[in-house]
Amino acid sequence: MNNYNEEPLVSVIIPTYNSAKFISGSVSSVTNQTYSNIEILIIDDGSTDNTEAVVQALSGPIRYIKQINSGPSSARNRGIAQSKGKYIAFLDVDDEWEPSKIESQVIFFENDKNLSIVATGYVRCDAGLSPVETIVLAIPSKNRGVVPFRMLLEKNQLLTSSIMIKKQTLDECGFFDEKIYFGEDWDLWVRTAQLGGIGYIQTPLAKYRAHGGGLTGKLDDKNMQDWLAVIKKNKLRATNWYDKNIVYRKSLSWYLYNYAYIERVRGQRGESKRKAIKSAIVWPFSIRTLRIAKGLLARSR
Repeated sequence: MNNYNEEPLVSVIIPTYNSAKFISGSVSSVTNQTYSNIEILIIDDGSTDNTEAVVQALSGPIRYIKQINSGPSSARNRGIAQSKGKYIAFLDVDDEWEPSKIESQVIFFENDKNLSIVATGYVRCDAGLSPVETIVLAIPSKNRGVVPFRMLLEKNQLLTSSIMIKKQTLDECGFFDEKIYFGEDWDLWVRTAQLGGIGYIQTPLAKYRAHGGGLTGKLDDKNMQDWLAVIKKNKLRATNWYDKNIVYRKSLSWYLYNYAYIERVRGQRGESKRKAIKSAIVWPFSIRTLRIAKGLLARSR
């Protein structure tokens, strides 16, 4: 953007917990942005490593706030409450951005005042931040870069580190639900989408660092309960028969399919089979159902 005097302030919120080794990389990816009117809020969620010393050695428009360990949603909410920007961008401490990310999102926002969020594509990387897979949503051309609400209801396909959101929207719809430990981001995106569109830039402008453990490393039974709770909340938020029934069944089937996989990794073969069958029954019109049927037939021989 050419007139820097007119650039709206963007607040970048970076929650961290015992992740001192990643802070320099994430902050550098913010200070190296082509957009200049930025404030960086690092919310330390009770770290016991040398996070504070690392942050103090960094340069840039940084505010460091430390709190008692309360979880990432609490840390993000603390950052939102302390932020001064028109727009808020979230960056997980172990992720990084491409230099044009913030500028691209601000331009997208300024060209469509009806949007509440602008997200981008991203690159899934390994633990060393080497690229593994580029993930970009296929947005129908008729939507002109706006994510269909139906697509968002079915499953969470937006990376938190790719999100920029209007502060005014958060003031209206509320912050992250701190009672939810998994799916709290999805819950917020859907609530936000009820107030305005979700714009999407089909360029990978964020780098997501995938650590070992994958899905099974994140999901215990409590988290799976949270995931299911968000699915049920989304059904209530749906405004038409198709979304309340068809999209809900697709979402529930995807949840059960993932739960079946987790049970199998845990060694709970019987429970895995039951959840897989239930996934296929809930929504039989998918490739997943064919995979489930093939697996069951193979084991029955």
